[in-house]
Parts: sequence; structure tokens; C-alpha cells
Amino acid sequence: MMLKRLLLFCCLFIGSLAVQAQNPLGQMIEGFKEDYNTSNYDKFYHRFSESLQSKVPYPAVEAFFDEMKQNLGSIVKIEYYGINDDQTPLFKTQFEKDTAIVNFAFDDEANIVGFRILDYVNQDDLREDLISKSREDIIRENAAFLPEEGQIALAIIKNDQVFYYGIKKRGNNLVEVENKNGVFALGTFTSIFTNTLLAQAAVEEKVKLWEDINAYYPQPFKDTLTFSFSSLANGSAQLPFFPKITVVSEDLGVQKKGKKNKKTAGSVSIANYLAHDIVLDTVQTRGRFSIFGISVLGDALTRVYEKPYASLFQTQIVNKYGLTSTYLVKPKRLKAIESIGKVDLGLDKKANYFDIFLPSTQGYSTVEDITQYVQAYFKPDHPELDLMQKPTSMITQYDWISLGWRLNFFGADASLYFHRGIDVAYSNFVSFSPERKEGVIVLTNSSEDEVVQLIENLSFQLWSKLVLEDKEVAIE
Repeated sequence: MMLKRLLLFCCLFIGSLAVQAQNPLGQMIEGFKEDYNTSNYDKFYHRFSESLQSKVPYPAVEAFFDEMKQNLGSIVKIEYYGINDDQTPLFKTQFEKDTAIVNFAFDDEANIVGFRILDYVNQDDLREDLISKSREDIIRENAAFLPEEGQIALAIIKNDQVFYYGIKKRGNNLVEVENKNGVFALGTFTSIFTNTLLAQAAVEEKVKLWEDINAYYPQPFKDTLTFSFSSLANGSAQLPFFPKITVVSEDLGVQKKGKKNKKTAGSVSIANYLAHDIVLDTVQTRGRFSIFGISVLGDALTRVYEKPYASLFQTQIVNKYGLTSTYLVKPKRLKAIESIGKVDLGLDKKANYFDIFLPSTQGYSTVEDITQYVQAYFKPDHPELDLMQKPTSMITQYDWISLGWRLNFFGADASLYFHRGIDVAYSNFVSFSPERKEGVIVLTNSSEDEVVQLIENLSFQLWSKLVLEDKEVAIE
């Protein structure tokens, strides 16, 4: 039977510490097995951090484990399984009645700050299930969970061939639609284009990736902080996700008479923030992606080229890669796919952040244009795209960050680059393997958490299907 998820209601994964299956962790796991099987929950509870204990009283934990034991029985065997997306360790756990995944999170002192039980999916069963289904079956099964009026524009790249799929949810029905030229907001995928500009600047020897940006700004940064181009690109600069910035009059382009100034390179508001107001994320609050960090990167590049970002975007992205339906700012005449399911990013709605965040969250495009951009990675005449594939920061042994892309590995000779883009009302998942010359691009008109997870799951299922298809061909 499918195991019902049992979630410890106050599972906290803030400030989690990625740990491997080494001796201290192995001892803790063996202790968990013994404490659980002997119902000595109090001993295990004392491994919780003070913060977690303050939020989850012991009676709640005792009731949780009692229910868990009733449903699953005692633990027979527990073994290291891998790393979760949030870099917390997973353990395949064989209980008397079923098999599940136990997931822990730790703080910097190895105290438990989160614990949950997840469904275990038998990989052999999953493989057989995928073999029996077509790509269309996989797409429709996932699309069935779209909200009303939800829409997916999808492309699968196999070498020189591209297969487009368009699905829209109407009532309880899925309707095929022709939407490969439908315009969607790109959200944070625009950061990939900004990283492309960085790679171009490096290839042109205008900058070095490890060079600090400070020299391009008129004032020293607060607290003598320094940031390299690469640290902004891979998120290691520890800049906040979306800080409150005072937008100064120069960026609003307003003179006393109300006329707009001529647009110049570089944001005065960003320079002012870096010089006087900057506050770095802490280990507990930092994320792997900073919208503001990419905005600073884009701003620094405008200072390198001495051109506005919009000009760089048009000449070095749109024109260079032939993206005829890609825009930094949506023209008034252009009708985009209508969005549903918006999320709140916590912005000050009265502030004019538009120009500041052009390099990180603006932009509109189609699945056809994004496909064309991804296919450029498979061609030998783009040294800047080759540079973008080189890892610059390691998360785990199998999980890296390059210029803008997350990087995983199929094996010793195949890699997978991907980016999960999100906007207040749209989301996307773009992925490709340069060695295999394959890609999966999914755009959708919602940014609700369920939809973001849906298109990510859909993408990885399609990747599994592509790998299985290739193995079947090899066998034949």
C-alpha cells in the first residue's frame, strides 16, 4: 500500500547542515533505531535542538511516534539513501509493515531541527511504470493536477528534433492547445541571460570571473565588503534575496520639471545600498538564489560595458541568439498568456523596483525561443555558453552550481543543467544535457507551490523516460 505521509507538524529545515553518512551520523541513526524500537522516545527527543523542543512539546512527539509505530511497526533495517533537494540526508528505512524514507535536518551543532517520514518509491517499479508509458501519457498525467485554466507549454529536445506539447486545463478536461509561440513571463530565468552576459564579458576579456566588482562603483562598499562576479552568479555572495532598497530620484529619472533624464548605465539606488545599507544573509537565512544578487551582477555589467541593461539584453541576447519573441519589457501591443495563481514575494508595492530588478526577474519569452537558446549550448561556436557550463561552486559531490545553472550528473560522462524559474504569477523549469544533446523546457502560467513542484516532477519524469528510451535503443 502507499504509505501515508506522516509529517512532524513543526518540521524546521532552517539552517540545515548537509551531512554525509559518516560515523557521528551513523551513531545517531543507530541510536534512533534503538530508541524507536524500545519506545524510548524521550532519549531521542533530547537530541532535538532547543528551538525545536520549544515548538514541539514531548507529548506531541510521543503521540507522533506511537502513530508511526502503529502504522509501520518496528525498524528492521536503516541505511543511507542520499541527499534531499535541501541538502539534508535521507535514509531508506525498512519497517515491519512497509518501507519509508526517514529525513533529518541538523543545525551547526548537529542537533536535530527537523524530522519527517516520506514515501519510499521502489525504483524498479518506477522504471517499469515509465517504460510502459509514452511521453504524452506522462505529460497528461501530470497536467491533470493543474488548477483551472492552468496551462503548460512544453518542448522536448532530442538532438536536432524538437517536440512541442501544449496543454490547458478546462474544468475536469485537458485540452491540447497550440502555444509554442505563447508568451510567458520568465521571472528568475532572466538571471540565466544575465549570466550569459557575464560569460560573454569574460570571453571578451572585459572582466575575469573571480574579479571583484567594487572597482566599478563610485564608493567603497559598507564594512569594506567585496563581491566577485562569480560569487554573484552562483549565489555565494550571501546577498539577501530581496532587500528593501530606497529608490533614489536619479533612478526614477525625474527632474524638477518632471521630465525624464537620459537613461545611463548603472543604478544609483544599488550603488547607494551597497555603500551604506547592505546587510548580508546569515547562515540561517541565506538561500541558494538571490534575486538582488543577480540584479547587482547585471548592474555591474552595465558599468563594465557602459551601456544600459536593456541595450545589452537586446543586442547580446535577443539579437545574438535570434530570439525574435523574447522581450525584456512586454510591449503594450503584445498579449501574454493570462496568468493564474499568483504568489506574494513580499515586495513594497509602493516602491518602484522595476529597473533595479530588470536583470533578475523581468523578461518574457516563448517555449520556442527558450528552446532555440538551449540548443545553442549544443553548438561549437558559442564559447560563452561553454564557459557557463563550468562549475563554480559545489553544494555536494553530485550537485554543483555553474554560471546561473544548477548542475547534476547522470554518470561519469553525462551532466544535467537546470534552472527553476519563478515569477509572482508564472513559473518554468528549463533543463538540458549538452553531452546527450537533449533538453526539457516547461513554461506555465502559475507560480503556486503545487504548480512549481508539478513542472519540476514532470521534467524529471521526462528525463527518466528519455534515458530509458536511449537504453532501449542501445539494447536493440
